[in-house]
Amino acid sequence: MMDYISSRNNPLVLKYAKLSDKKARDSEKLFLIEGAKLFQEAVESGISIESVLFCEGKDNAVAK
Repeated sequence: MMDYISSRNNPLVLKYAKLSDKKARDSEKLFLIEGAKLFQEAVESGISIESVLFCEGKDNAVAK
């Protein structure tokens, strides 16, 4: 499922923005990865991915 996020005040954006703080990462048991290379490595490792956020119109291709 793909949702379009148009506001910085979107609850999902706010949730993930909080993860810049270690305390939030520890309490939520989540972390962020950025970039196609790290995303590809996460997929290949079999890690559970909760969400994928990306900017429309950017070069977001993941190597195959």
